Amino acid sequence: MNRKRRVIAVALPAVALMFAAANAADVVQSGPPSSTNYLFCTASSTPSPNDPAKRSVTYFSAAFAAEAQSLGPVSEAFLKYLESKYAFKPQPDNPQPVACTSLHSFEEAQNLEKARQRKAGLAGQIVETGWTYTPAAPAR
Repeated sequence: MNRKRRVIAVALPAVALMFAAANAADVVQSGPPSSTNYLFCTASSTPSPNDPAKRSVTYFSAAFAAEAQSLGPVSEAFLKYLESKYAFKPQPDNPQPVACTSLHSFEEAQNLEKARQRKAGLAGQIVETGWTYTPAAPAR
């Protein structure tokens, strides 16, 4: 019995550290620009209070690499894509519902995206869009 307590005492801090690392990935990258960002983007629509049977829908981009100092253009592009392809409409109280998460590697972006998809799937429907960011051509 004493051995079980030691195992639990060691396992609990490890699990807490895992959750803290996953939550730290939510922070948008700041500081000096990196040459490459590894990202994925999400947006959610909540069901109407008039239709409680309708489940929420969370849209996911694919994981991708982008040379972007600011994530603003990336999230704007994903929102425009969702509006045109899926008739997505932001809620009046949340005009920019897109969240793009930046990580240190493509593999980290893919792994966190899959973990978030599993979590979102418990609360509603998920849609894997396959979308990736293509920067706008420079103005001439």
